[in-house]
This record gives sequence, structure tokens and C-alpha cells, in this order.
Amino acid sequence: TPELGVAEAVLALGPRRGRLPVSLVHGGLHRDHVVRQGARLALLDFEKVSVGPRVEGLARSAYHVGFRANDETADPRRMVAYARAYHRVLTLAACEVEALTGLVLRCFVRDMHVHRAQPEERARIALVLGEFLANRANLAGAFLRYLGT
Repeated sequence: TPELGVAEAVLALGPRRGRLPVSLVHGGLHRDHVVRQGARLALLDFEKVSVGPRVEGLARSAYHVGFRANDETADPRRMVAYARAYHRVLTLAACEVEALTGLVLRCFVRDMHVHRAQPEERARIALVLGEFLANRANLAGAFLRYLGT
């Protein structure tokens, strides 16, 4: 099942997690949590704010940007473009770039868990996750290519 491949990727991240740079992490940043007025931006919904590896927050936001459950599509190019824009403003360490693919995959697992009581929703997420697992090396390569430090 797709969950087994993701579990392997996430477990591989475990020992390195403690070495990742830490900051405040929004915990659920996506387009509905950003308000723009002219050149000013405001963030909303700080319910899930925590202190943790900043790349975890980046991965979750990139996931939201690139996977739209409403139309069952995932766009890795959007994820990479979002991470690249982030990297231009806040440079990622090499260990963060290496961890990013596993963290994006972990977002799929989290959403599958959240929707565990909704088999049809879980099945949709699992289908897209299967595609991501099949292309995991390409996604990791794109992150390294465009974010390499």
C-alpha cells in the first residue's frame, strides 16, 4: 500500500529531525489563511502554531499549494516553485532540502489519517500518494536542483 512506502520515507527522517533549524511554524498555512491588502500580507488562524523544524511548515504549505483535494490533482511543479520562492527569502540548509520530500509525503499520510472515517476521501488521497511515491526520486531531484545550497 502507499502508506508503507511513505512510512519508510518518514522513518528515515526521524534521526535527522533534531538537527533541522527550528522556528515558529504556523501549522496550517494555505491560501485561505493569507489576506492581502495592497503590498501588505496578514496571516490568519494561529490555532496550530508551534515551535519546530521550519521545513515542516514549508512542506505542509507546499503540499497545500500543490495538492488540491477538491479536484483530485497534485502538481509537484507548484510544490517546487513554492519551496523555491520560500528559499529565495529564507535560505534553506542542505539538511532541510534533503528532508523536504519525506515531509511532503508525510502530509499525505496525515491527511489519510484525518480522513480515516471517510473511505472515499482516503482512497482519493492514497491514489495521488501512489503517484508521488512512484515519482519520489524525481521530486527529491527537483528540490535539490532548485533549492540546492
